[in-house]
Amino acid sequence: MVQKHIFVVLFLLLSIQQTCAAPVAQSASQRDNKSTAELEQGIFEGINRVRQTNGLNPLKQSADLQKLARAQSRDMAENGYMGHVDSRGRDLKARLKDAKITGWREIGENVARAFGYERIDEEMVKGWLRSKTHRANIMSREFDSTGVGVVKGSDGYFYAAQIFIWRDRAVTVLGNTARRGGFGNAGP
Repeated sequence: MVQKHIFVVLFLLLSIQQTCAAPVAQSASQRDNKSTAELEQGIFEGINRVRQTNGLNPLKQSADLQKLARAQSRDMAENGYMGHVDSRGRDLKARLKDAKITGWREIGENVARAFGYERIDEEMVKGWLRSKTHRANIMSREFDSTGVGVVKGSDGYFYAAQIFIWRDRAVTVLGNTARRGGFGNAGP
């Protein structure tokens, strides 16, 4: 009789455990199924929401900057690091030059790596906002365009890069490819 009660109690405990664990497993599955394009869009929208809340103009999405940001994210994911200098030793200024992106006055870059959050895009934005140098990029009045790239690494982490730029309209309009301005705050 005692064994029968122990069996019933164990069965009930296991049933409760399985019921409670199901939503967590579903949540993890949903998190893994979120596309990198959705994460990129979430970061872009989150940054612009913060800027607009603080009276700043929203940034414009830039296809050339997004391509460069994705390349940096891919490089970080494939080589297992997080930083502003790629595996070939190029900083943002050199990567812009190699990509033939000219006509800018100021540049900046934020990078992040994360996993395990329900909303990875939101957590990355929150992390950048807690950092003085990354927040400065987000809140800069000068920047007018951005590109966001997110790549999921084989280690399970999502790697993100966001490039900020202040395009020199006079140089762009005149077709002059002379380098103007300097290297912006790219964060730590």
